[in-house]
Amino acid sequence: MAKEKVDVLLKYYLSISGTNHLHYGYWIKGEEFTMKNFRLAQERYSDHLISFIPYGTTKILDVGCGVGGNTLTLMRKEYQVVALSPDSYQRRVFEENTQGKIPFCLSTFE
Repeated sequence: MAKEKVDVLLKYYLSISGTNHLHYGYWIKGEEFTMKNFRLAQERYSDHLISFIPYGTTKILDVGCGVGGNTLTLMRKEYQVVALSPDSYQRRVFEENTQGKIPFCLSTFE
């Protein structure tokens, strides 16, 4: 069995950001860059994305789920989520973050 490659940069980012999101967020013009505002911007971005989901939708395929930030937001809003990413290290972190409650497909979308 091949040893899993640890993404050191991702591990470092997660440790300093204190977040499970791998995007920069949705910022309000003039908003000061602080770690608190960074996390708020990430939450704001997730909420903005979710606002585009048509009413009545219950199932979501989170392609490029990263380590589960948006997936967890979707789960808390009671969507049934299946996650997909080709990265085995992200999969391990994702499963820790979601406590194995969300199906994860280790694959590309193509």
